[in-house]
Amino acid sequence: MKRKNIAAGKVKKTTSANHAGSPARKRLYNQCKALANNPDILAALGDALRERGVVGDLQNFLIVYLVVVTRLFPYPTSAVLKGPTGVGKSAALDAPLSLCPPSAFHILTSASDKALFYSSENFEHRIIVMHEATGMSEEVSHSMRVLQSQGYITREITVQVPGGGRETTMITKKGPIGLLTTTTALQLHPENETRALSLTVPDSEERTNAILLSMTGEEKLHPVPKDWHALQEWLAVGPTEVTVPFDKSVAALTRGIVPRVARDFRNMMSLVEAHALLHLKTRARKSGKVVAKIRDYRAVWKLVKDVIAVGVEASVAPETRETVNAVSKLKAAGNQTVTLADLSEELGLHKTTAWRRVMVAIDRGYLHNLGETRGRKSFRIVTGEPLPKDIKILPTPNEVLAHYKAAAKKQVGQPAPKAPVRKKWPTRPGTNAR
Repeated sequence: MKRKNIAAGKVKKTTSANHAGSPARKRLYNQCKALANNPDILAALGDALRERGVVGDLQNFLIVYLVVVTRLFPYPTSAVLKGPTGVGKSAALDAPLSLCPPSAFHILTSASDKALFYSSENFEHRIIVMHEATGMSEEVSHSMRVLQSQGYITREITVQVPGGGRETTMITKKGPIGLLTTTTALQLHPENETRALSLTVPDSEERTNAILLSMTGEEKLHPVPKDWHALQEWLAVGPTEVTVPFDKSVAALTRGIVPRVARDFRNMMSLVEAHALLHLKTRARKSGKVVAKIRDYRAVWKLVKDVIAVGVEASVAPETRETVNAVSKLKAAGNQTVTLADLSEELGLHKTTAWRRVMVAIDRGYLHNLGETRGRKSFRIVTGEPLPKDIKILPTPNEVLAHYKAAAKKQVGQPAPKAPVRKKWPTRPGTNAR
């Protein structure tokens, strides 16, 4: 039986556009010059998102945009946006993606089991966008995980050859990829969950009212943002390597209370590199690599410190803490158990929103349901484990800077190593030494 290997994906070829001084690169830079030289591109991104109708907190939107930048690295970052129906999960994907060129990502709404292997799309250094995680079968989900961690997937198939007989063919699809998806579920598959940053979309009444208000008035048509698209394409030309001088200080000060912290740490540092690369024009270079500054860590730390703490259960989301405290208050008022209707009224939330919050708290063990079934009407809610005190996982930027300076000072202040002492050969009386 014969055996051969073919690649189903398109392989990137080196072209003149990849040369630092190429006309294509200069043209792209001229289109995004103002953005590229902006010392705070995330602030400009926030303004652009506001102009496109985004309301409320921009945290998730900014993280999604940085995730798209990480596609240019060997291990792109992934993220999943979680929340009940109608809170704006898709908008948190669509708005930032509208500021990125189509070459940066590939959108899927669903896929058959073998679709990734036979797709004509090139997945190398792109972000796969799946608007609903339920659109992934278990096999597609497995293929995504392998593309994320290994950077390629392979499938060996048997084909018929002219003249009769069969032979095996190896189909290879290249990555690496990052994954952006949304879900109404509390958790994804455990292997998918730990590979992605878990972003919660707020479900507050204030946010919903702000969204309603933004939908009034004349609908604005937003032109294709050529400068933002050009910025991403210009970055893709290179250089794309980033060095973080203070990475050991961040690692030394990060609390690894559970193994998952290691994956979240890599995702977080990838976002730091993305922020530095985004500011390529205002960053120094060393040996051809972009050198990250502490301000890059500070920008990302503000965005993800709570996300990572909640993800590793070192902290409790504000919504969960509010829900558990409301149950405790109702119990203190004389209720042995709390119904969903009672809790919904206390929180001023719709029952569906309150139910989701309760399920999150039950999943973490902070609440229990004594009802005989999982039906919402039969809920009899009681408090469970006490809410933990928040544990800080990531060090503050000032702590990182102090540690880095102290380490550098210690290294500089070390005495020069002593010269090696030459070994003397033993001598015998009456002879010359060797």
